[in-house]
Amino acid sequence: MRVDVIPIKELSQSMKRDWLKMQASNPGISGPFFHPELFVSVGQYCPDIFVALLYRENKLAGFLPFQNNRKLSAARPMRFCNFQAVICDPSQSWDVPAILKKIKINSWEFEAFVGFENMRPREGDFQINNSLRIDLTGGLEGYWAFIKTKQLHLKDLDCKQRKLRLIKGPLRFVPNCDGAKTLHKFVQWKISRYDHNPQWASQTEKMLEHIYRLEDPLFQAVMPALYAGDELLAVDFHIRYQGHLGGLHRAFNPHYEKFSVGILLLHEIINLHKELEFNIFDLGPGVLPYKVDYSNSSLAAIKGTFKADSVKEKIKSINWLYQCLLPVARFKRRIAAILSYI
Repeated sequence: MRVDVIPIKELSQSMKRDWLKMQASNPGISGPFFHPELFVSVGQYCPDIFVALLYRENKLAGFLPFQNNRKLSAARPMRFCNFQAVICDPSQSWDVPAILKKIKINSWEFEAFVGFENMRPREGDFQINNSLRIDLTGGLEGYWAFIKTKQLHLKDLDCKQRKLRLIKGPLRFVPNCDGAKTLHKFVQWKISRYDHNPQWASQTEKMLEHIYRLEDPLFQAVMPALYAGDELLAVDFHIRYQGHLGGLHRAFNPHYEKFSVGILLLHEIINLHKELEFNIFDLGPGVLPYKVDYSNSSLAAIKGTFKADSVKEKIKSINWLYQCLLPVARFKRRIAAILSYI
């Protein structure tokens, strides 16, 4: 196995085509979270993002995107990229510690690794961290019938919606609103809610606008939003690819939090999924209440760390075995010495 490493920004058009062919062959990584343009876009604004090119018999057979922490010689989950995976044909299997050793990385930490069944080793400190989904391939009627079995407080939500209309007037859903002005408001709400610093805000706004302006008819950013008149109440930033909608970010006006405007927007997105051209809505890893409430399927993923093959670790394990067996050998010698005098 040969492994080359290049900055993600140097991924050529030919390599992108190979990446997309591998992605298309593997249903587990079919959504927008695994598209090369997402990683390249993030790499425009986040440093130390690379991709390992995996070759078998001198033929490109896989891609491993990662963010390198140079100080620790460790790979970390990339910002704005919710999942980790080796992009390859599903028939391929990989020895991840051997790959890490070749690219001089001591460890690879991941939050939501997809395709784990084809990786080696499969033992270690790994935890299930499945990503919840909204699957509408069976139609809206069947979906809402299933959601009703969860006994959610939908009547309370209707009551909040009526109160909001009394205060603000009719609500208006926009499937894909204007970019720059809405993006700026979106980022400001994120800062106020999560106490992000100005550098994060500037970097995020530039990166999201870059994705929004991509002219790829198949890989498109969409910003569905909920308004009351001309006032923006809630907005999501998603990417649509091959019938999948991927939830990168969501934000809402903090003045209207008590009216659950984020959930009201989610209802609109679900009910108008045909207009938004998706059937699968990837909610991303992590168990938040709204994800549990509205999901009806999931994508298998794990959380944990792969560690590179290490000579030191092997020496340690051999030494440990030696230390364990030494008392046994000494005991056997004593028994043999005693028996020699009998």
